[in-house]
Amino acid sequence: MIASFDHRLVVLCNPKTATTSLESALKNHFEIKVSKSPKWKHLTYFRARDLFGDLFDRAGCNYVTVVRDPLDTLNSWYRYRSRDKVADDSRKSTRDISFEQFVSEWADGSTPRARVRTSVEFCYNDDVLAHSIYWHYEALPQLTDWISDRIGEKLELPRLNVSKRADDGFDRDAMMKLPRVAACYELFEKIPAKRG
Repeated sequence: MIASFDHRLVVLCNPKTATTSLESALKNHFEIKVSKSPKWKHLTYFRARDLFGDLFDRAGCNYVTVVRDPLDTLNSWYRYRSRDKVADDSRKSTRDISFEQFVSEWADGSTPRARVRTSVEFCYNDDVLAHSIYWHYEALPQLTDWISDRIGEKLELPRLNVSKRADDGFDRDAMMKLPRVAACYELFEKIPAKRG
């Protein structure tokens, strides 16, 4: 999470939505950066409210969250966990399984390597959607322009923490039949995210 009282913005760092790049672009413009570990960097709106109360609301801050297609988010997690760095930890590595198997394991919660959160799950607490201005992942250039207007300086978004591309030729229709995937998309469709 990064925040600025001067610019009245709180950017919630939803995993797998280019927030490392956003953090880098904004580091010299925002006064508060909570990112020592993933646990702190990826504070949800609800967790931030638990920790900071209504501090940001009283300052007139807007919360901003990037949201990404659920299967695209899972594909990014799958690729991230297939890296050499993770391959040494067989409990988390996805190197020796297919993406379809990873999604199946995620859907039933059967293995540690698939215990990840989609960008949609980041936005909800039970069925309550967090109070935020939402942007689709595909609208990052427009979000960057919107933040640039808020801070009065043109931002350049660097490409950071990008996992190696994998074969994306998976059977989306078959995966949509998994109850947890279908439920995730149902929530995704309810998020009023800006597309540009």
